[in-house]
Amino acid sequence: MKCISKKEINELNGRTKYSIQFIRENDLLGKKILNIGCGFGWFENEIIQHNIDSIVGIEPLEEDLQNAKENISHTSISFVAGSAIKIPFPSNYFDTVTCWEVLEHIPKNCEKIFFNEIKRVLTNKSDSRFYLSTPNNSFFSNILDPAYYFGHRHYSYSLLKIFADDAGFLIEKIRIKGGWYEVLSWWNHYVAKHVFKRDSFMKKQQSIIVDSEWQKKNGFTNIFLRLAPINNE
Repeated sequence: MKCISKKEINELNGRTKYSIQFIRENDLLGKKILNIGCGFGWFENEIIQHNIDSIVGIEPLEEDLQNAKENISHTSISFVAGSAIKIPFPSNYFDTVTCWEVLEHIPKNCEKIFFNEIKRVLTNKSDSRFYLSTPNNSFFSNILDPAYYFGHRHYSYSLLKIFADDAGFLIEKIRIKGGWYEVLSWWNHYVAKHVFKRDSFMKKQQSIIVDSEWQKKNGFTNIFLRLAPINNE
């Protein structure tokens, strides 16, 4: 596992920066939040500044949490090993659940279980929300994603809506973002990592360009959803 520095955790760009922008502020204030697939803790590190009550980040294995635990220490942040399809918390426990670019990594054909687990752990409040992003199933996003050929799943809005409907969620907002510079950043990353065994080339310049692209109205690489549980009390 690559060791992530505190500086890298603070450097949000492109997709990660947009993920923060996508969330409504009143879905954070005073809320108890679950972040599924927390990685090295970039989301927890940023969101703690938004006057939340608390946030829990989960990853499948304890070793996956090493970077987050070593670099982030706050009384309102905790990291717990746990499965996205068997979340280790009781029902009606969290006000907000987030899941950024994780759906495509859960065991194949477990999407319905995943959505049902999210619904289970969300509180029965009118302002409870679930935020999700995942690779978008579009022609260019599919053929230009190197990982797509090795099982990296992409999802269409129509398929995500089926999962949402079955679990009892209403899709309130949808955005499709990321474009050609995002694609180039994928290839830069994979070539640099797997061929040259190094970090991305011209990383700072790339981040600036990708950031500006993610502020455009439309894209094709990633799909973002805000979902509300139906039949809240």
